Amino acid sequence: MSRPREAEALGVRASHRGFSLVEALVAMAILIVGVLGLMTLFVYATRMGIRAGHMSVLNHLVAEKIDQIRSLDFDHPDLSPGIHPAIAPVGGGTEYYYPVPGFSADWSLRWVVTENTPEPNMKTVVVEAGYLVRYDSTGHRLPLPRGAVLVRHVTFLAR
Repeated sequence: MSRPREAEALGVRASHRGFSLVEALVAMAILIVGVLGLMTLFVYATRMGIRAGHMSVLNHLVAEKIDQIRSLDFDHPDLSPGIHPAIAPVGGGTEYYYPVPGFSADWSLRWVVTENTPEPNMKTVVVEAGYLVRYDSTGHRLPLPRGAVLVRHVTFLAR
């Protein structure tokens, strides 16, 4: 007895076709959609990892600057009202940044001192560090570009 007849005798329908071309194409399309989803997730995770690294560096810079500021005398020139340090142009253009020693122009660090707030004989110091953050010539922050990171911390000093 032949195999197809044996299968029919057992009640099993025999098929010699295998996979059709349409079935193979559908399976490949499903696989491609899944792989593309994973690639998108990988790119996003890489971008977030880089952002987390920048944020870590910025938080460290801010914490270090706050420690330095707290160690200064209340009347020290770095604690006079206004924005510190001096602003610098980025490549001679219309955008500016606040230089961080040992870092490129992509990194900025500044602190803004306000006197007699929230109480008399107190100073509020806002320390701001940024990656790809730019300012105009008056020190106002420009809109943040894609990939920019900004960290701000506030501390208070009393006489």
